[in-house]
Amino acid sequence: MNLVQPIGIVGMCLGLFLSITTIFLMRWVKLPLTKDIIVGTLRTFLQLILVGFFLEYIFAVNQWYWVIGFLIVMILVAAHTAEQRLKKYKRLSFLPDISFSILLGSAFTLFWATQVVIHVHPWYHPQYVIPLAGMVIGNSMNSAALALDRFYGEVSQLKPEIETLLALGATGQQAAESPLKNALMAAMIPNINALMVVGIVSLPGMMTGQILAGESPLNAVLYQIIVMLMITCASAITSVLSVKMSVKKIFNSAEQLILEH
Repeated sequence: MNLVQPIGIVGMCLGLFLSITTIFLMRWVKLPLTKDIIVGTLRTFLQLILVGFFLEYIFAVNQWYWVIGFLIVMILVAAHTAEQRLKKYKRLSFLPDISFSILLGSAFTLFWATQVVIHVHPWYHPQYVIPLAGMVIGNSMNSAALALDRFYGEVSQLKPEIETLLALGATGQQAAESPLKNALMAAMIPNINALMVVGIVSLPGMMTGQILAGESPLNAVLYQIIVMLMITCASAITSVLSVKMSVKKIFNSAEQLILEH
């Protein structure tokens, strides 16, 4: 018996009224976001429907190489998306660093959650691995983008101070310590705020989905706790690694600041 109330085509069409309402509000306050909302809505429909069919296939064949391949695509797309936020720094290439950071953070947290905490068998079980990876990778992407954007913004703003510290004998790592800490603080605040209010202000998607599917609320809560801890840990690993590796990009071998837009 299906415990979830089906939406259907008519319900989905009625759901578009929410998007129309959003467009109306943006036009009312004279924000030029109509095109973005329309394109975003169309992409949401197209991307999720295509992914839905693809996941149906992956779940059916249940082979580890399909799962790993799908995760690699997710990481590369996430890294590319995060890099787009840093287009003003055209001279620098962020894709390898962001990809590696997201990969390491996601792999560690996924392994710990699925193999040590939940004991998923087989280890590549797509029903567990792909949804958990999606949440972790998505949040890691946001953390990397926030951390790097804030870091390079701080370095640009504090360029005279950093060059003064270098002239006084500080190393690049020492001179960039303040921007690095501020960047990591900015990247972690959303995750820490989420930990503070989850269950009181917000009911996260995974927990809500499990409850809608008829799962015990208590079991859904336990899964959500693990997910929140996974997201926070993966975001921390991704942020620290991506910013630490980026410090080397803004100094040359003579410890001179070479950041340029």
